[in-house]
Amino acid sequence: MKSLTVKQPWAWAIIAGKKPIENRSWSTAYRGRLVIVAGKSAVRSYIVDREKFLRALCITPPEHYFHGYAIGTVDLIDVVSVSEAHGPFAEGPYCWILRNPAPFRSPLPYQGHLSLREFVSPTQPLTW
Repeated sequence: MKSLTVKQPWAWAIIAGKKPIENRSWSTAYRGRLVIVAGKSAVRSYIVDREKFLRALCITPPEHYFHGYAIGTVDLIDVVSVSEAHGPFAEGPYCWILRNPAPFRSPLPYQGHLSLREFVSPTQPLTW
């Protein structure tokens, strides 16, 4: 299974089922289950700005975010250009279409990466 690192609050929004599209500057041929890793970056101004966007969509963000943790899984079912994607989260240039989010019962401390990587659990089995 591959892992993808995503900044907060987007990582939370993906696993909460609120954000069905993840935007990337690159495409991938991979399709299948992804572990979503919440990036370590906790720049408050970045988070607050994106929380305003979520609230404008009537999505209430949580009070606390995990940073530097694998927080759940999601299916990557397609990658399309921004002109083929629909919805408020489609910004492109590539829109990764996500389905079936499943949060972990207990997030796992995990080092994120800049690209898709094989997920290697740090000693614990994946638990949903």
